[in-house]
Amino acid sequence: MVKNKKRLSQKDKEEDIVTYDGINSISDYNPTNQAYNKTNINAGHDEMISKQNIEKGLEDDLNAAVSNSIDAEDKFHKLMIGVRAQVIAQYGDDAKELELVGLKKKSDYKKRVRKPAKA
Repeated sequence: MVKNKKRLSQKDKEEDIVTYDGINSISDYNPTNQAYNKTNINAGHDEMISKQNIEKGLEDDLNAAVSNSIDAEDKFHKLMIGVRAQVIAQYGDDAKELELVGLKKKSDYKKRVRKPAKA
């Protein structure tokens, strides 16, 4: 994560694009400070678009990776639920093997004590 960097607001980006489009429509634009000439402006715009496209591609890749990871976690979880059910089926609901897979034996649960009926 990049620290101490803040993204421009959408409003600022839109204003910059309006300025960029406007300056490119002015045929005789020739600033006194050549750092702001059309060549530098176009290079800056092209770099921004290129970096945004790279970011978008990485975001898409990250989203796909997250989705794949979630799918794999879900698949593994369902396998483990099935494993627990198979341990119960194979060894019974009061076997010590249940504890090895994170389950409680039936005898470990407290028996329900009924309250005597009021007369």
